[in-house]
Amino acid sequence: MMKRYEWLLFDLDHTLLDTDTAERLALEKIFKTVTDDVTEEMVAVYKDINRKLWKMLEQGEIESETIKYKRFEDWLTHYGMDGDPKTIGYAYLDALSEGSQLFEGALELVEKLSKKYRLAVITNGIVHVQKPRLEASGLKPYFKKLFISEEIGVSKPAVEFFDIVLKGIGAKKEECLVIGDSMSSDIKGGLDSLIDTCHMNFHHKKEAPYASTYTACSYQELLELLE
Repeated sequence: MMKRYEWLLFDLDHTLLDTDTAERLALEKIFKTVTDDVTEEMVAVYKDINRKLWKMLEQGEIESETIKYKRFEDWLTHYGMDGDPKTIGYAYLDALSEGSQLFEGALELVEKLSKKYRLAVITNGIVHVQKPRLEASGLKPYFKKLFISEEIGVSKPAVEFFDIVLKGIGAKKEECLVIGDSMSSDIKGGLDSLIDTCHMNFHHKKEAPYASTYTACSYQELLELLE
């Protein structure tokens, strides 16, 4: 039986927000400003570059400001295209900030849980992108606190990130549960900070590099654990 928690600390991207869809729509819009022939390979190359940069952010090797333009600088270089990566990067952020698509059932999930728990967002992200998405998605009213890595100056999985969160919500570690899809940021961060975790294993992966306290493969499973 799951113990009683006071706070649920939710990741946003790929946990509640359908970031793949939002990203794809934003990329198609931006890529068309530099090429008439947008291919699946171009999107895949960008995603690979972007994923590596966010991993570097998690490891404290770069800051989010660098990601804003570096991913497009590397992408343009890969294809030998001309363009200003900073101009493209900021245009992309504008487009992505409009991507408020949710996973099916996400809004109903947080609505139900907010009646029993206090909810907070913990996200590695860019303020200009995450705040508008949270607002437009309809999620914002259900969350008491919002912690964005760019805004607080440190990223998951750093213990410092979770220390700031705990201080910000005025809670003890044992009163909190971290809920997210990312093993490397959400689950590792919770483990290193001695906070219980629930891995949202939507893709039913059998092997995991870290052992979460709980695992849920769907929102329904999460509700059953928490109710």
